[in-house]
Amino acid sequence: MRKQALFHILVRATRFASRLIMSVLGLFFRKDLISARYSPEYHQQEIWKTEYRIWEANRKEFLDKALPRGCPACTAVDADPLWNTEDGYQYVQCRTCDFVYVTPCFTYDLWREYFERFRKDTEIINRRVIDSRFEENYLNEDRARFSFYLDRLKKHKFSGSVLDIGCLTGSFLHFARERGYEPHGIEHREYAIAAAKKSLDLDLQQGFFEEVAPSMIEGGNRFDIITLWETLEHMLYPDLVLNNARRLLSADGLVAITVPNFDNLQVKIVRERCFHCLGGPGNAGHINMFTPASLQGMLEKNGFKVLTMETEGSSSYYDILVSLSGRFDLLNSYSNAVSPPRKTPSRQPYFLSPVLLNAVLAFSPLWKVAENAMLKGAIILTIARRRG
Repeated sequence: MRKQALFHILVRATRFASRLIMSVLGLFFRKDLISARYSPEYHQQEIWKTEYRIWEANRKEFLDKALPRGCPACTAVDADPLWNTEDGYQYVQCRTCDFVYVTPCFTYDLWREYFERFRKDTEIINRRVIDSRFEENYLNEDRARFSFYLDRLKKHKFSGSVLDIGCLTGSFLHFARERGYEPHGIEHREYAIAAAKKSLDLDLQQGFFEEVAPSMIEGGNRFDIITLWETLEHMLYPDLVLNNARRLLSADGLVAITVPNFDNLQVKIVRERCFHCLGGPGNAGHINMFTPASLQGMLEKNGFKVLTMETEGSSSYYDILVSLSGRFDLLNSYSNAVSPPRKTPSRQPYFLSPVLLNAVLAFSPLWKVAENAMLKGAIILTIARRRG
């Protein structure tokens, strides 16, 4: 077994070294990536641009109805403003526990009002997004991503029932079922549930978890694993979500979570123009911003013991360099998605030469390794066990 493990490590190291060498060799032979990467396809897909423009035209009316909230982590009400997001919200940092969150923000009832008002336009967008999740390329991406998560879960629990909160079309549950788990899911989008039932034969429950959890607890529902894949950052009451999750878990149950990492270089540098920092342009956005420390603290507060925590993914080094250059018209940002700038930049960004850009991108595998070694990667992944 040890020889086999060492062989796999050697193979991975060889592949990494070969990719790095090829990247370095291409350093002085690539074309100007500033113009090559700057294209309509580099920015968000056109379907999302449509949703953003609907929001942009109507957001003031609804943001005026948004309600203030205290810190989702400790309930304190004193906070320091950080910045306003490009889609109209405000990030603040709690003076008591340093947690970063959006206030004021939408209640679920206000989102229902928004969805109903613009149902004719947004329903078309949502259906197209949901239908696209069953296309082969998306399913392959989901299989790769969720296989990685399932491998992590298998180390702690080989079988049992899984509740995926915010499951969308249920692709994770589909792959979990292939691995021998019993799938259950909650999703607030009615069309997503219908599509999952039709295409993947999954029976899911509709609703926002905070609203349906009490009846599930009272009804005696229990699960061996609860997952929240990039969901907790969108929820009004993340502390309550974890408390209810604990009550729905079996005695040695697990909770597995991924969230965007606020302690990430791209977020720190690009700040209010960072695409990870949106409060909700037509759907609940990233209204809770976690760091590894704040996520661990919230889990421990709600009766969990963290078994493993790591980060994955990396910053967009292109966006970082563009931002440092002051060429915000080149950013992958909300404002550029709503009002795209000219296709061809009028001038080269300050100090952003093709050689420098190519050098940064060539060594991006190393930067990615370094970021994740320090828990600074783009996404936090953690698995925790219910205590008691």
